[in-house]
Amino acid sequence: MLRSNKSIYAGNMLADYVRTGTYQKAMISNASDFAGKVVLDVGTGSGILSFFALQAGAAKVYAVDASDAVIVARKIAKANGYEDRMEVIKGKIEDIELPEKVDIIISEPIGFLLVHERMLESYVAARDKFLKPGGLMFPTTGSIVLSPFSEDALYREQCAKATFWENTNFYGIDFSCIGEQAYTEYLQQAIVGKCTYEILKLRFYCFMQFRIC
Repeated sequence: MLRSNKSIYAGNMLADYVRTGTYQKAMISNASDFAGKVVLDVGTGSGILSFFALQAGAAKVYAVDASDAVIVARKIAKANGYEDRMEVIKGKIEDIELPEKVDIIISEPIGFLLVHERMLESYVAARDKFLKPGGLMFPTTGSIVLSPFSEDALYREQCAKATFWENTNFYGIDFSCIGEQAYTEYLQQAIVGKCTYEILKLRFYCFMQFRIC
């Protein structure tokens, strides 16, 4: 039985067709790099990147994830006839061992502002531990692009959430001493969503760019 709604979480991510389609296009468009190669998928989740690597011609994929999402990946691999070329491993990339070095490492390590989910550390650890000299990584570069904006409705929405902590009689307890801190924390939260171009105050600019391999 699946636990923690892993299939629902994976489905929400896969439904981001721009993200998912971009990864597939990157691998299929570079099929010559994958043909006959051994691939490591770091944080495989549903296994979708592993499947794309196999579609691109990989001979073997090691799909690693520390969560119960491996249950989903194994079921999909078996249902699609990939279980003989895709080995799903549960564990942290820093803790596991593989029987061989790999030609390519793939991952979806991107969080809010690129680094928030702390997957890049595991991605780099996999490189240092398992990648053959001259091996490839997908993705290889990352950029953080910023632009200041103003959205009054969003500001008011976050402030409204913080007003809970102004409660002076919550089941006989006074929370108001936390009010100022709550406003600060709610207004510092990363918020994922869509916005219109009109709310941007300046053009986008690249805040940071780096190479992983």
